[in-house]
Amino acid sequence: MTEITAPSLRRLMENDPTLDEVRVSSNYFFDVANEGGFLNSVPSIAYVFPRGAMGWKMAGEIIGNNNSICALAIRVAEIDGGMKNLEAFFNGVNRNNSIDRISFSGWDMGGGAPFLFMASLLENNSNLTVLTVKGSPLGNDGVRLLASALSSTHRLESISINSCSIENGEPFEELVAALNINRVGHDPTLNCLDLCWNNIGRNGCAIL
Repeated sequence: MTEITAPSLRRLMENDPTLDEVRVSSNYFFDVANEGGFLNSVPSIAYVFPRGAMGWKMAGEIIGNNNSICALAIRVAEIDGGMKNLEAFFNGVNRNNSIDRISFSGWDMGGGAPFLFMASLLENNSNLTVLTVKGSPLGNDGVRLLASALSSTHRLESISINSCSIENGEPFEELVAALNINRVGHDPTLNCLDLCWNNIGRNGCAIL
């Protein structure tokens, strides 16, 4: 871990009740620029910048053991160590049951591997109601893995998959089938669906 993460990690480990959101990023300088240079200016947000295999594993375990945060935002341009470290991260995070909002933004999803790793979080976290994926090209494999992950939950109220280069086709049809789990049936929950800035076309809209 880099030194900047120490205060946030301590607050996460102590289940600081004033924390609402944890933001995980691989690029400290990028986040400093986007937050105006003041990473600690919002007391309700903790910033974590994992480094190396141990850093990613530790971050996941600490977040997984926390029972006060409600939102997890992951913005990773590139993961040192690749998908193996991301898997170790989610092995810890998947134990969390307080997160009700999770978002991915602005990074290469590695063929959708994060959805494979977070499937148990979607299935077991009874509080998770909002999923956002933005500006992260998925590819056909990624769309299929996302569909598989979504099929394991029926509690999502808001799903936003924005600017992810999704195209109409068989993988998209699998995604629609998974979305239907949350929006039809005896107890439908989905009330907001955002698929803006993708390439599903009129035929894809008709399938929806």
